[in-house]
Amino acid sequence: MMKLNINDLFSTNFSVSAEGAGLMKELRRNLGFESNYEVARLAIGLSMGQKNYPDNHRSGSAGSIRGNILFDKHDYPLWVGILLTNYINHHPEEIDNISMPMLQAVVKAHWDNGLFLLHDIWEQSNQNQHRFWEIILGKYVDLPNTDQYIHPHLDNSTMRPSSGAIKLVIGNMLRNSEEGEIFSHELNGSGYSPHIAIMGQAGSGKTRVMRHILNQIRRQAECSVILLDLGKGDLGNNTDLINSLGATVISVPEEPIPLDMFYIDNLSDNNETTAAMENFRDAFVQVAGKLGPKQTDNIREALLPFFRTHNHASFQQIREALEAFYLDNGLSKDSVISTINSLTLRDLFHPQYSPSVFFQKSWIITFANARADVKIFTVCLLLSALDYYLKRQKEAPLDDNEYRGLRLVLAIDEARELLSMNHSGLANNIRLHRSKGLSVILVSQSPDDYDGRKDDYLENIGLPLCLKTNAASPRSLKNMFKGDVNFSALRPGTCYTVDVKASRPVLLKLQFDSDD
Repeated sequence: MMKLNINDLFSTNFSVSAEGAGLMKELRRNLGFESNYEVARLAIGLSMGQKNYPDNHRSGSAGSIRGNILFDKHDYPLWVGILLTNYINHHPEEIDNISMPMLQAVVKAHWDNGLFLLHDIWEQSNQNQHRFWEIILGKYVDLPNTDQYIHPHLDNSTMRPSSGAIKLVIGNMLRNSEEGEIFSHELNGSGYSPHIAIMGQAGSGKTRVMRHILNQIRRQAECSVILLDLGKGDLGNNTDLINSLGATVISVPEEPIPLDMFYIDNLSDNNETTAAMENFRDAFVQVAGKLGPKQTDNIREALLPFFRTHNHASFQQIREALEAFYLDNGLSKDSVISTINSLTLRDLFHPQYSPSVFFQKSWIITFANARADVKIFTVCLLLSALDYYLKRQKEAPLDDNEYRGLRLVLAIDEARELLSMNHSGLANNIRLHRSKGLSVILVSQSPDDYDGRKDDYLENIGLPLCLKTNAASPRSLKNMFKGDVNFSALRPGTCYTVDVKASRPVLLKLQFDSDD
């Protein structure tokens, strides 16, 4: 029998554990809430959204809030109804024992549990407010159409390229220690590549140079930016950069990349289904090592039929298709199965956005907590998806002054490992897609990172910028900087570049804006 009186509810006090009260105080301060009840409502709502009823029974009572304040007198009946329904769903035997003490216990359980969940999310966000709310919205909020595949039949004209010159101010030219005129570079000028290489040893400021360039591009062009942070993940916590790019931050492997990596428009098109299989195989080989001919055939025979019937494939479905093929053909488990089982421990991507939607948005994707194999595999898949998408786009237009429209910037911080792999996705994006309006910015520690590669990356770099480094490769240095240059003697805040029109090296004192 229900023993609740609505008038009593308004004046009843609800509390949380002593430990929870301490967390509530911290969260209120860190998240900028004005009142404890705001934190309490968020915690209770978050806890009720979990699959299991909270089983924690922490001691003590603190943080008391009266019912009409905790839930607001207008919303009180709704809160009480949801709380009791949640409890009875997990404890159906208690349906005849509803009482005020029960309600107080239910509120305390969810309130306490939710506070600890919020604390864990705060730590996961590296104590960054922007990141905290992205995790909440991305993982715990059921927004309309969140799980719906998003592909609003966009044509090429929807990707609006920029028009006119995009001028990058890099710094002041130095001659005999005297500052001269400003050095600027037209990113999308005619006759040279829009790609940039930024090099320098740890602590030289190369990442700051990249941020400065990205900020300038975004001020002049409404293009998308895909920024891959393959290092410590700090860029995902840089609020100024996030706001400047208008970017959404994704942390792999904690969050899946919401891209249909194997997008197939027409399942009956053998070219499309074959490309999807090859893109998976090329990325897979980077982490599985060299595969034998039989293993290569197994992947092809398992996944070609799969992709002919799945145009929005998830990673788990691909694993299941491979395992089923091995089982059906009596094959013993080998490195193919063990590798894909290891990779699918986390959900690395989710086919929510079609490429035509995903690549028109700006993203900062970090890999600070990802294993090396997860990072390599995910990045290779992403680069192959971008390559395949751009192959299907029309060329970006040239204006009357021969400036190519810019559609998208791909920036890769700490690109050294990626450069060493000779992956076709990276090579194709650099070599083939400048006419599609793509600019690639590569940030690494040394010109040596480009030496000995079979892909002609150096020949496709329009603007090299090298800060202090002990690089020792004369071939790379001479090719990239058009002569002999000593980088080890560079002072902090200076770099060498190349005047593309005069084809000669130039010494610069770097110039930054206050928000770089």
